[in-house]
Amino acid sequence: MAHPEVNKPRVFLSHSKKDEDFIKKIHEDFRKCQIDPWLDTEEIRDGKSWQNVIFWQGIPTCDAVLAYFTEYSIISKMFGKEIDAALITQLSDEGIAFLPYVQKEELRGRLRPDIQSLHCRVWNNENYQIILPSVVAEIWRSYLERSVRFAILQEKNKRLELEIEVTRLKEKDKSQIFLPSEDADFGVRWL
Repeated sequence: MAHPEVNKPRVFLSHSKKDEDFIKKIHEDFRKCQIDPWLDTEEIRDGKSWQNVIFWQGIPTCDAVLAYFTEYSIISKMFGKEIDAALITQLSDEGIAFLPYVQKEELRGRLRPDIQSLHCRVWNNENYQIILPSVVAEIWRSYLERSVRFAILQEKNKRLELEIEVTRLKEKDKSQIFLPSEDADFGVRWL
């Protein structure tokens, strides 16, 4: 669910530790673009279960998950868990964007079929500055779509609550104020 108290998008950065330099560059540039990047090295406190933090406090609180596919991440078990097919479906159902990027063209053939079916551009040091603006735009778009979705759900809930209250008040008005004998006396007087 979107977090209205936060006025900027959050993006979970799914990657291999061996691609840390590229991810740190993304992290820094996202911050400059008023995007709050969720990076495990900054978010997971000492002594905490990294799996619990990632899957309960990380991914679900983000507006997008950026998955960076490289030679290293494709073989990483943790990366695989972060981009599990069921999780991607759940993200979609919750309006969380899944943004896959590959380091080089040759990796596309090694992606799972469900990810191969997605638009998955090459993003690396050579084209970094060219691709970055569209990635930033997509994250902001996802954030705004989630914010609108959240606002609509809140309004629908308010409307349902008001409809229930109106129904309750109508039922209350239908209830008799006087006992039947008092109603008979009252009705006779005014006839």
